[in-house]
This record gives sequence, C-alpha cells and structure tokens, in this order.
Amino acid sequence: MKELYHGSAYYPEQWGLEYLDQDIAYMKELGLNNVRMMEFAWSVIEKEEGKFDFSLFDAVIDKLHENGISVMLCTPTATPPRWFTLKHPDSLVVDKEGKALHHGSREHVCMNHPDLIEKSKIITRKIAEHYANHPAIMGYQLHNEPGMPTNQCYCESCKKAWGKYLQARYKTVENLNDKWGNNVWSFTYPTFESVPQPLVTPYLHSASHTSCYRQFASQSMSDFLTTQAEIIREYTSVPICTNVSRTFDIDFDKVFECLDFVGLDDYSTFDGFPDSMLNYDRFRNGYRKPYYVVETPPTSGGNIVEVLPFHHKHYVQTLATTCALGGGMGFNYWTFKQPYGGAELGHGHIVSACGKPSPAFQNVKEASQSLKKYANFIDQSKICKAKVAFVYSDVSNIFSQTENYKEFHYYIDALNSYRNLVKTCVYRDVLTEKCDFTGYDVIYAPYVLTVSDTLLEKLTQSAQAGATVIFGAYTGTRTQEHTVSKESVLAGIETVNPNPALYFTQLKGQGDIHGFGATSTLKGHTAVFNVSQNSKASICGGYCDGLSVVEEVPVGKGKFVYAIFKPDDVFEVNMLQHYIEEKLPRTISFDYGIAYFMRDMDGKLCHCFTNMDRETRLLHIPKQVALQSGETIIIDEKGDIIEV
Repeated sequence: MKELYHGSAYYPEQWGLEYLDQDIAYMKELGLNNVRMMEFAWSVIEKEEGKFDFSLFDAVIDKLHENGISVMLCTPTATPPRWFTLKHPDSLVVDKEGKALHHGSREHVCMNHPDLIEKSKIITRKIAEHYANHPAIMGYQLHNEPGMPTNQCYCESCKKAWGKYLQARYKTVENLNDKWGNNVWSFTYPTFESVPQPLVTPYLHSASHTSCYRQFASQSMSDFLTTQAEIIREYTSVPICTNVSRTFDIDFDKVFECLDFVGLDDYSTFDGFPDSMLNYDRFRNGYRKPYYVVETPPTSGGNIVEVLPFHHKHYVQTLATTCALGGGMGFNYWTFKQPYGGAELGHGHIVSACGKPSPAFQNVKEASQSLKKYANFIDQSKICKAKVAFVYSDVSNIFSQTENYKEFHYYIDALNSYRNLVKTCVYRDVLTEKCDFTGYDVIYAPYVLTVSDTLLEKLTQSAQAGATVIFGAYTGTRTQEHTVSKESVLAGIETVNPNPALYFTQLKGQGDIHGFGATSTLKGHTAVFNVSQNSKASICGGYCDGLSVVEEVPVGKGKFVYAIFKPDDVFEVNMLQHYIEEKLPRTISFDYGIAYFMRDMDGKLCHCFTNMDRETRLLHIPKQVALQSGETIIIDEKGDIIEV
C-alpha cells in the first residue's frame, strides 16, 4: 500500500539538535511520516558568501530517516541573507512608488536581479548535489510562496527585463501600440525600452499596460523557478513543487509548467470551507499533477498583527480526510514547533516553544487516525472525473486587480459562485484553460473576463458534443490584451448568438432580474439583450425594463447560455440547479457543510461524504443519514455503506 504523506514544517536552524530526539518521539506518537525544511535557512547553510555548511541538516535528516520519516527539502531563495543585500543593495524590491524596500522580511530581493539569479543557482546546485543520493528526500519544494508578499517589483533589473519581455511578446512596438490602443492620451511609445514600468502617476495607466506588467511578473517567477528545477533534475529524479495559496495574483498555469506536483497552502476555516474544496477540485485537474497540502495551521494561523479563528473540533481531521479523498498525496502542518522568535509568534503549532503538546496535538492525532483508516480505500481507488465543471482563470484574476470598478474581486466572487455550485450538491471539477474540457455535461464560467481563442474553441467543442456552457458574470467582456472588443460587446464569445448583447453597462439600482423561480437585484455591470424566444430571465423596472439578461443559444447538440450579470446567491443556485438537472437528474442531496467526492474502486462508483461543519448535517442518499461533525461515510451506487 502506498502511504499518504502526513507531516509538518520543521526548523532545525531555530532549535539545533538539543530537542531533536524528543521532537521525533512526538512525531512518531502523532503518526507523522514527513517533514518539510530548509526554506528559510540560507544564512545557516551559507553563513558567509561561498562557505557552505550542511552539518546541522545532515544530522537531522539522517536521524529522521533512521526513524522512518521522509523529508521534503526546500530551496531557501525566498530569504536571501544579509550579507547578500549589503553587497547588492540594488537587489532590494522596489515598490510602485519607486521606493526601495528594506531587508528584514522575506521576498525582499528581486527575482530578476542578476546576482540573486546567480547566487540562487549556486545554492540550489549545492543542495541538490549534497543530497543527491540521500534516501530520506522524497521531493523538493522550490522557493517559498513565490509572489507573497511581493509579486511585482519596479527596480532597474525589472526595467531591463520588462523591455525584453515586451519585445518577445509583441515583436514590434507598432504591434504593441495597436494591441493596447495607445493612441488614447498619447500613450504611443517609440521603442520597447521607452515603455515605462507602471509606477505611480498623477492619475492612471492604461488597463493593458498594468495587466501586462502583472503577467510579466508571473513570467519572471516561472523563469526563476524553472532554472532551479532544471538544476535539481541534473542530480535527482524526485518530484519537484513550489507552494502557493489560491489568493496569489499570479498565473499558476505559467508557474507550474516546469514542476511535477502542486504544493498548496490551505489557511481556510469552516466558514470558508469551500475555499479548500475549490483548491482540491482545481489543482487535481488544473495541471494533471498531484497536489500536496504543505501548509495548514493545526489550530489557527497568525502572526504578530493578526490571528485567524481557532479551528472547531474535528476540522483538522476533516480537512486532512477531504484532502486525501479529493486526490491529495499528503497533508502537512505549519508548524510543528512554535517559533520562539520572528514575526509569527501567534501561529498555530503542534508543540509549544516550551516543548509541550499544544491543543493541536489531539487534532493531529485525529487526522492521522483518519488518514490511516482510509489509506487502503484511497490506495485501491482513484478520483473520478465529474460531469460538471467550473472554469477558473488566473489571467482574469490578474485583470481584475487592474479593473474591477470596486464592484467585484475575482477570487472572492469566483469563490462565491463556486460556493453556490457546491450548494447544488453536484460533484464537480474546476478547470483552467489548459485542461481537457471533453466529457462534461455542464460547464460554468463566471468572472472569466477574457476568453482566449483556445478556451472558446474548447467550450464550443464541448457544446457541440452536448454540453450546456454557461457564461456568467463579467465573462467575455475584455480581450486578451485587456481592451474592449471592437467587434462585439462580449469580445467574441457570442459569435454564434443571433441576438447579440446590446450593451454591457452599469445598472446598479435599475430594477430587478426575474427568472428561475427567484429574483436578483441588479448590481454592477450587466449584459443586456433584446427579448427573444430563447430568453430565460428579464429585467423589471429601471432603464432596461423588459429586456433580457439570460439568453440560450443552440450550439451543436448543446447550448451556450449568456448570463453576464452578478446574481444574488439564491438566483445563482436556482439557475445552476436548473441547468444541471436538465442534464443530470438529482439523486443525492445533503446539507451545506458536507464535502463530496466520487472515487472509482475496481469499477465500483463510490460516493464519499465528510461533514466539515461544527454541527450534525443530513445526507439524503436517498435514505436519510445524519453525519456527525468530522464523520466520513462512503457509499456505493446502491446507497449501501462501504466498509473501510
């Protein structure tokens, strides 16, 4: 049986070897079999430039291996040491006001600085070479949280790299000027070198300019990580990841191109439990690579200025269980031992700085027991492909940081639409543009501001094969260059629509929308259509009284549905339920708070439910079952409980 990884971050550089035996004893008592280390240890490994010392980590890793605990080794490039910034003060990150930030945090050095790139290559090679054949190393994590807390820099190194990026992307400056519509406000540039970084100005840069710089920053991160991955692969074949949070404003499609698995930081609480489900549904599909929760607080997250809510009883257990049932390869905590110094003194931990078990100790024990209980089932089954898909767009997330009218926030609003999809009790996948869209019956794409030709082709093929494709709020309203389409209101997604949108405009307070047995207030920008025989919802009151806001258009064996407005929750749930039940009659329902996955075990379809709520919740399968908080149940297609 392939064992699931279950472990924690561990920092020998803070504690030395004095407490190692006791810490390992705790790990074994808890059933932990993996630790993650070294991501912040550059100044310990290379205390002086060019002098490397791995003796501390050698002793720790050897001892862990003796006790059956594997290691995820990290490159420490998120925290360049002080000797580096003293020697290279021009390497410090520069903010959009043109001010250099200071040493003393992390991610304080620019990824485009040539000396950081060179030193990162050296220390990555030293680590990979030193541990090339060590049997404890199960994988590598590159950097730490790329893009957090700084995902854009405006230093001179970035300025040079920016010009090269633009030239590679647009080929000629005339093409750039045309794509960005630069005749507005005399934005036209004579050369690539003359295109400024979008530093603070008296008013605003163009949308194209600002969003392009954000994409440039994502490309810089990807290049930086790719270089490290290529070096490590010269010495070992163990898999490589980096760790990210879903809230980062970067293009994960680019960042994960060079990596073997996805490292997730999951700092959700029950009130936002769909946050975790969105993670698992997305990352098991988005890159066809495994995911590993490498950071989650065992009680609560926090630092010296903020502490998150304490997890309710059984939440850590359910989070670990859903991670595994949802396709995860491992589940790790941040952190094992409470930091006695630094900026995260109040963060959740398994063992206190005094060396005593914390309230999280029992949480981790429960999680370990649950992972062991379901290990055989997970090993003998595989995650199923869903019939319903939710489209997630990192590029649209980037665009929304540039343009959002103070009406929406991509991640928050996309998560809310996903949450409403969860409320329909349907099993679902989350797809990005690079995914395979074949075989889905319903595809929902809200807040996808820009729909590329590639994505549109995939959605069209899905509809032609019989799928219902629903374009939701703000979708298709901008081009790939973050401009307004000169061809149609909805930038190409309605070329098959015989009743194209009249306009996409701000209609807040201009009446209500009626349809699908619900009413939604008009808020934000809305795409409006003439009423047709395919209209399914309309406006009552205000400037657009009587006009349509939901249009169905036949496409092959399926259809496109245009619903380009920001709906109230009940309206969105009803609309989604309507289109899902057209394709997939509902046979299972459950209370909000229950996580749901489907797995295949030797041809037997298995429905897996875990109650992530604080309270007992009901499951109808079709007989009614009460799930206690933290409880998991697995049933087959007949509704019979599968013994695990």
